[in-house]
Amino acid sequence: MLALTALLVGGLTVTLPDAVTVKGSEIELAEVAQLSGDPALVTRARELSLGWAPAPGYQRTLHAAQVARRIRTALVGIDLTVTGSALCKVEPEVQLVTSAQIEAAARGLLTERAGGRDLELLLLEQIDPVSIPVPEHGLEVVARLDRALLASGPIQVPVELRVDGLPWRTVWTRWEAGLWADRLVLARDVQRGEVLTVHDLRRERVRLGAAQEAAAGKLEAAALDGAVALRDLTTGSVVAAGDVRRPVAVARGTEVTVELVKGPIIASSVGTALESAAVGERIQVSLAGGTRTVNAQVIRRGLVRLVLQ
Repeated sequence: MLALTALLVGGLTVTLPDAVTVKGSEIELAEVAQLSGDPALVTRARELSLGWAPAPGYQRTLHAAQVARRIRTALVGIDLTVTGSALCKVEPEVQLVTSAQIEAAARGLLTERAGGRDLELLLLEQIDPVSIPVPEHGLEVVARLDRALLASGPIQVPVELRVDGLPWRTVWTRWEAGLWADRLVLARDVQRGEVLTVHDLRRERVRLGAAQEAAAGKLEAAALDGAVALRDLTTGSVVAAGDVRRPVAVARGTEVTVELVKGPIIASSVGTALESAAVGERIQVSLAGGTRTVNAQVIRRGLVRLVLQ
């Protein structure tokens, strides 16, 4: 009779079970209780939050009196009846985030940060699967890395597990990263003061260290032909710009041929070098008539190139 009266006057009846399982990281009233009464009140009450959901392996007890207070606080002045169990045990529905999912997120980010370079990755520690509450809206497995570019060496990548858009747990993964590239290396030992020729060099796939990444390691053989070693260098060493003193290919004030390149079209002009430079370096060149100054790359003795966009 009381329940019927509540329905007639626009009341709300909430029936709690002895135990229930929930999804997500937050408990909503409709997940744990049966709601009946005024349809408008039922709709408003359905998404009322009852606070945090228990973590996997734990449970939480909801008291009928606490639930009633929460509803009356949110829906002031309603005719409320709370029935059923005085204590409702709440456990989470759980699922596993697999080791493969976590590893894939970290590996994917490292590969992206390598920027298309030749990358080898070794996972140093086993990744354990993680139990999480079954999401209501979705699971995100997101790797993060502060550094913009990747370098060779050990690296830790945190992988954040987000349940329904909220951080749940961060798993740290440990890796050994190796960046490789084709580089010119010495085919023999070279002593300080020796002059290099193209026959002293060969191209190899080498693992790049931090110093080699920072150095100008992409010098072509033509740029090193005739260079003088500034220190003793060993067989297999990557030859960087700082290891040698390269001969001047274009001297300041001399006339040079300026090769203008735009797509498949190549045209030539004449200019005057405003700086001295070795092969591969860029210099300012004044075009014929002094009407324009361009920044061009030295290709060989007496020839510079300007690539037009």
